[in-house]
Amino acid sequence: MLRIRTFAAVVTWGLSMGSMPIARADEDEASIHIQALGGWARLEEGGAVATAPFAGLATRFTFAPWSDYVACEGIVALAQARETTYDDAEEVVRGQRTRGNVTRSTRLARFELGGHLRLGVAYVPTIHAGLGVQVRRRSPADFAGIRGAIPAEIGIDLTASLAAGLDYRLGRRWVLGAHVGGVHAFPLDGSPGFDAIELNLHAAAYWYPLW
Repeated sequence: MLRIRTFAAVVTWGLSMGSMPIARADEDEASIHIQALGGWARLEEGGAVATAPFAGLATRFTFAPWSDYVACEGIVALAQARETTYDDAEEVVRGQRTRGNVTRSTRLARFELGGHLRLGVAYVPTIHAGLGVQVRRRSPADFAGIRGAIPAEIGIDLTASLAAGLDYRLGRRWVLGAHVGGVHAFPLDGSPGFDAIELNLHAAAYWYPLW
């Protein structure tokens, strides 16, 4: 009798566990992520190169239409790099080409489409790859003692990014995670180069629009 009761208790426990939500990635799963990002940018200006820390915010939307493991995603990011000085940069001031130190900051907005590979259940290693469009605004700058000699400039880039990270699923609906990766810009209008290493911390809500 004791064995029968024990067996019945195990079966009941197993059925109750089977009815609980499972923390995993699913096909037809959608999500929205709020992301805090920061990192280090390599910036070019007039042939000179400088590095600067940057910080910003991003939001990411994902949807997995075909697979438990691969999601499509779109990302919108806004960030600002700290004001930095470019030594011995070459600039055109009042129609004359000259060299000197230039101090300016950079703001950017980026829209990106890509794919997200999810390789786990509760702890989820992730790999992201994406292509996007980025708009950069470089602030006005003094040059060679001339105040406001260099006006603000706006440039447009194509971008490519690659990142790896780790998510932790708190349940079917909520995820916390982080990833680190790189972004490379391909300027479309002759703007100076831009590369960045990014660290991203995010919280996400998941739902199932087709269920």
